[in-house]
This record gives sequence, C-alpha cells and structure tokens, in this order.
Amino acid sequence: MFKMEFRTDNAAFVDDQAGEIDRIFREVAERVAAAEKGGTIRDSNGNRVGRWELEAEDEEEENPFDPESPEGRAWERGDRHLVGGN
Repeated sequence: MFKMEFRTDNAAFVDDQAGEIDRIFREVAERVAAAEKGGTIRDSNGNRVGRWELEAEDEEEENPFDPESPEGRAWERGDRHLVGGN
C-alpha cells in the first residue's frame, strides 16, 4: 500500500499550487525509485508539510467488500480492476 498526505495551506503553494504539487509528486516518485520506503515531504521553502509511506502488501489481501456483493465476488475472483483495486 502507498500512502501520501501533505498540506497545501502555506506560502509555497500560493503562486503555483499545481506546480508545487507536481514537484512534490516527482520528488516522492524519485525516492520510491531509489527504494526508499517512506519519509517526510517538504515544500520548496523547506517546510515539513507531510509524509509518505510505501508498505509491503500481504500476499493475500483481505476482501474489504461484502463477499456476497458484486464487488466482493469480483474481489474473490481476483478481478481487482472491476472494483477499483490494482
């Protein structure tokens, strides 16, 4: 599982919010490619604004849906793309 959360309520995001978010995404992607498993997210001014984390997934992930629902049956068949999973 991959988790990333950061605040966008400070000066680094005022002039070009999309550009700053893009910069953060690219930086985290480089860190994932370098086999890092998590860390602090800093804005372009050096302020800590969040964290990201990459966790190893279990081989058999638990079905988060009602097993009798269409989503639950798709999950059990391994059709994760039908229920918004990977």
